[in-house]
Amino acid sequence: MGGRWNRWAIVLGGLAAFLLLGLLLTLYSQPATLATGDAARDPHTGDTRKWDGEQHLAHDREPTDEPAGVVETQADSATSAAPASLADTGLALATGDVAGEHVASRPDPSRIAAATAPTSTAEASPTDPAPAPTVPPVASRPPVARVRSPLPGASDLIRSNEALEKKYGERLTEPLPADEKSRLAQLLYEDALNLEAPADRFVRWQLALELALKSGHTDVAHQTVERLNEQFQGDPFARRWQALQGLAEVARTTEQRLELAQRGLVLSDELIELRRYDDARPAAELALSLGRRARSGPFQIQARDTLADIDHWKELEEANTAALTTLAVRPDDPVALMHRGRYLCLVQGDWNRGLPLLRNSGVEAAVQAVARETAAPMTAEERIATAEAWRNLAFSDSSFQGFYSRALAWYAVAQPFASGEQLALIDRRLKEIGRQNLSPRQIDAARIVVQAIDR
Repeated sequence: MGGRWNRWAIVLGGLAAFLLLGLLLTLYSQPATLATGDAARDPHTGDTRKWDGEQHLAHDREPTDEPAGVVETQADSATSAAPASLADTGLALATGDVAGEHVASRPDPSRIAAATAPTSTAEASPTDPAPAPTVPPVASRPPVARVRSPLPGASDLIRSNEALEKKYGERLTEPLPADEKSRLAQLLYEDALNLEAPADRFVRWQLALELALKSGHTDVAHQTVERLNEQFQGDPFARRWQALQGLAEVARTTEQRLELAQRGLVLSDELIELRRYDDARPAAELALSLGRRARSGPFQIQARDTLADIDHWKELEEANTAALTTLAVRPDDPVALMHRGRYLCLVQGDWNRGLPLLRNSGVEAAVQAVARETAAPMTAEERIATAEAWRNLAFSDSSFQGFYSRALAWYAVAQPFASGEQLALIDRRLKEIGRQNLSPRQIDAARIVVQAIDR
């Protein structure tokens, strides 16, 4: 009996020793596998992958063919703002129009191109890690202008109009009272904001603008024009002028007329800056008409000043065009030199190029004014004498009226250093120039000159 138990004890002891030996071998071999890079099974997927020092993150990534350094992790993707469209994504990255941390998590396009470009064996080894992408600070990126879509083609317009008629049906064809037109205009404007196809947005905004003008819904009209100018090619000033004309016809209250008059003056000023004088005049005339209907003296004065401004700058532009033609044939023609020099100084603000032409124009008052200015006047007496020379030129002929701005500039820089009779003279001259009915634009030209001189 005792011998039988001894045999069982030996068998069990041997089995235990064998199991213990196997366990020790397993524990001993596992770190060697991790350390030497032998195959190890992924506990999450069951795949056999090579340990690369970051295998603990590999199961969090989706399989991809993108090069290293390009793929975003799920954590990065979850924190990135979801753009409304691919175009919005490109715009946001180009302008830095997203949060800084999100911009920094995206690879630089130039680094993506470098990572995907073929390289020679001497340049890089397949086992070399890809360089970390670098992104310049948002502030260093130049601003990118929004790309406006071209006007939809005929086929796109037909399709969009059919979709519009299918959705809104009889509301587009039956006669509607003004308040219903106003509500439909608002609805169409908001509906277009949620559409992807440019033609669909264009058709709805065009109809919204038409209804808003007929019903006098100023807010929708101006908002629609802004959207059309922002997203579609075409003349933005023509659209704004269309809205002003339409709203002016249905304006009934003084407040509406004054608001439209102000918009007309702003539009006219912007067109003057672009030297589109023929387009600026109708906007200023509309502002004058609205000012009269609103019985607003200040608006009428401002509109008349703008119209005088248009005539003044247009005359300078036309004279300059004729002068360039003449100078191409007769470079020493004194009248052409006078007109060209006047244009360079008063329109382009290029006094360095304009003054020599004025000096060679043969106009005695212009020659004296240029001589005074080029002598670099420093004392109050010298500066007053320079101002007097420009005042004399401006006073000598209405075509030289713009040079009052130069006279004002020199009186201004002389005034802090003047005293007694000099101050009295400056005061008289400023009042005299004030009676010449200069437009605000010509007065502003004096301030610009003062800053340039006094720097």
